[in-house]
Amino acid sequence: MIIIIVNMLFSFVFGKLLKFDLEEIILASNANIGGPTTAAGMAISQGWNKLV
Repeated sequence: MIIIIVNMLFSFVFGKLLKFDLEEIILASNANIGGPTTAAGMAISQGWNKLV
């Protein structure tokens, strides 16, 4: 749980500093935690087809 929280904090802080969209940050964090298949499934389910 600690690793997941640190990963999300790191992703959100540096993602915002680098001016990425929130969807891209969430999807990158998901890919780091759950792998590419879960990230693709999440992107499809949210309608983020350009990020698949």
